[in-house]
Amino acid sequence: MLLMISSKWSLNAFHPSLLLPPLIPNPTCPNSKSVSMYPPSFPLLRSLTTQDFPELGLLYVSNLLLVLTFLSLKLLMLLSRLSFLWPTCISMASSVMLILISLTKISLKTLMLATSKL
Repeated sequence: MLLMISSKWSLNAFHPSLLLPPLIPNPTCPNSKSVSMYPPSFPLLRSLTTQDFPELGLLYVSNLLLVLTFLSLKLLMLLSRLSFLWPTCISMASSVMLILISLTKISLKTLMLATSKL
């Protein structure tokens, strides 16, 4: 029960409505809804895109490559466990290892390029 309450509280702690700027009543039209105290061009009101920062695209790609690297590492661990049962898993594990090495190289180069441009 306590675990359910704490997990529910932690989910509500990061609710998107808590991240929005505060609202104030519109003085020109009292019957209208509240308006934000920040102008519409305020950067926190909209999400950042790759048009704002082209380097974000490189960060997205490097994060995707790091996830693929992690998944191929998990596959390599699984194949190494199965290699005792099936000898063909050894050749599959070696090919996954080559893929893992190349993904790691590419993701690190992309991450270095993205962070150097920021």
